[in-house]
Amino acid sequence: ADIVREHAVKVTVNSNINAALADFNDPDGESVYSKLGTLESVIASLNQRSNAGRENGLTHIKDVGRDWLADLEDRREDPAAHKGLSTGIESLDAVLGVKLLRKGSLCVAGARPKMGKTAFLGKLATHIAMDLEKTVAIFSLEMPNFQMYERFLSSETKLNSDVYYEEHMSDYSYQKTSEAIGKFNKSKMFLDDSTGVTMQHIKRECRKLAKRGPISLIAVDYLTLMTPGKADRNDLAFGDITKELKFLAKELDCVVLLLTQLNRKLEERADKRPMPSDSRDSGQIEQDADYWIGLYREAVYDETIRPDMAGYTEAIIRLNRHGGVGTGYMNMVNGNLVNNEPFDFEAGKPKSKGKSF
Repeated sequence: ADIVREHAVKVTVNSNINAALADFNDPDGESVYSKLGTLESVIASLNQRSNAGRENGLTHIKDVGRDWLADLEDRREDPAAHKGLSTGIESLDAVLGVKLLRKGSLCVAGARPKMGKTAFLGKLATHIAMDLEKTVAIFSLEMPNFQMYERFLSSETKLNSDVYYEEHMSDYSYQKTSEAIGKFNKSKMFLDDSTGVTMQHIKRECRKLAKRGPISLIAVDYLTLMTPGKADRNDLAFGDITKELKFLAKELDCVVLLLTQLNRKLEERADKRPMPSDSRDSGQIEQDADYWIGLYREAVYDETIRPDMAGYTEAIIRLNRHGGVGTGYMNMVNGNLVNNEPFDFEAGKPKSKGKSF
């Protein structure tokens, strides 16, 4: 049986590689880098198929049940190793439910400018890398690595990043910063601020990183700054990217967090809290996302809000294929998002007392 299987793998590999090489050498005007990404995808797919020990396609439910039962036993023996990813925001985790952010999922966070998309990414990324001690890969198309690193330091130290530009930095701030740098040095967090990033670049870098060990989170900031492939319309081109990110999450068994800008038309509504249909240049997002989270900050539209609540942010889960929907509540303190209880802006006080959310 092993001999037959090995020969079957050889036949499949030869057939697929020859077809991929023919496409690679075809002078159709497509970029060589795009073709290289396609070739890498074929090789990765073949490797995954050979490791899985079976072809893709129809599988008898008995075999699926056997694998599911084995996975259940693994979860019972080591629940912590198989649970989903927490966000580090208590109220948001409560809405997500016991499954949290499940591996193999695409999580989309959408917002208008100044709502705190990058701060939200930083909160999740530092929590997963530092608190959960898992591998995180971040592709920052909007902000250079130095600025991202400074934000993460601020989040970890709970210091306002302005202290790094003061003429005389206090001993306390320097000590806190030094401790945080030591933690980041030991972490498994990786940053990429390459410009004009393509889907092929992300897949190539993540597959290289996955050879060192499992990846838990891949974060992309943000969708419409990526370089899309050829398509008749922008929404189709970016829709191809969201599909590829979904496939990458399944392939590497991790969570992919994708930030996206929203259309300004939502600001014409009385209630400006975002919906999945507000996503810019991609109607495909609603179909591909396992989670869709809209970020909303009241102070962006109301300048009369008191200063201590100006950073109050709602993370509204509109779509959750694995659990409930609802709202997580946060506040921006020194540029960092922290858990908060629901707040009634009309009454000028929390909606519920004695509760964390």
